[in-house]
Amino acid sequence: MGPSSPQFRLLWKVSGFHINKFIYVQQYNTNLATEQYKSSKKSTSFILQTICRKKSTGDTTKQDLKIFVKK
Repeated sequence: MGPSSPQFRLLWKVSGFHINKFIYVQQYNTNLATEQYKSSKKSTSFILQTICRKKSTGDTTKQDLKIFVKK
């Protein structure tokens, strides 16, 4: 983000700058939340796979866990 970026060009128009900054922050927060959600889903599925391996009682345990995750 150099001096020619839109955020800095609107610095003199205070209201415009604040709106752009707000939109930028919202987009950043949304992307951050999306990444956290993706990583939490991955870790949850990894934990469930580990439980399935540890239980080693066959396919019924895996099926029960899949149903539990969908709820």
